[in-house]
Amino acid sequence: MNNIYTIGYSSYSIEEFINVLKHYHIDAIADVRTLPYSQRNFDFNKDILSQKLKRHKIYYVPLGLECGARPEDASCYVDNKVSFEILSSTDLFRHGILRLRNGMNKCTIGIMCAEQDPISCHRYILVGRELLKSYPGIALFNILHNGEIEKSSDTDSRLMHLYNLDTEEIVGLGKAFDERLNEAFLRQSRKISFQRDAGLHKNNLS
Repeated sequence: MNNIYTIGYSSYSIEEFINVLKHYHIDAIADVRTLPYSQRNFDFNKDILSQKLKRHKIYYVPLGLECGARPEDASCYVDNKVSFEILSSTDLFRHGILRLRNGMNKCTIGIMCAEQDPISCHRYILVGRELLKSYPGIALFNILHNGEIEKSSDTDSRLMHLYNLDTEEIVGLGKAFDERLNEAFLRQSRKISFQRDAGLHKNNLS
């Protein structure tokens, strides 16, 4: 199996969510939320969600420790904000990416977080991006709020357009495509990464 999906649950009821998973034959959910709970929809709290998925023979795998966007490792923070560049190089995160790749040999996986748009979520900007960089043969599809899928290349195009990086400033003399794509991911990662409360952190350390 070389296909993997990402999905955000916030636009779905639990029934709609499960129906979408079934439609794409997804039989394992990798939950990459650091805190696997929802304040708005309790059906997506870890314990409730895992039981509901189990009834439909869909595995629930918590990966928030390995692939969550709010790491406990202080070295992943620069000026109290998470650096995706640093986080993606940690042993724990790399282990999570390896678990996803190994899991693909057994299941069709959906990488789950909350946000509707994959561009606004670390499930794609961090986890999906690093998975594709590590294993180029994978085909990644983002399931959108309406249940339709978007190829990763099309998501990349939307992201590049967001930062006006989809075309060269000077044809033939500007940055190469890969450079512009990397810049788009870097800008978006800095936009969406978790900001820690500096004062609260100091109190916790005292």
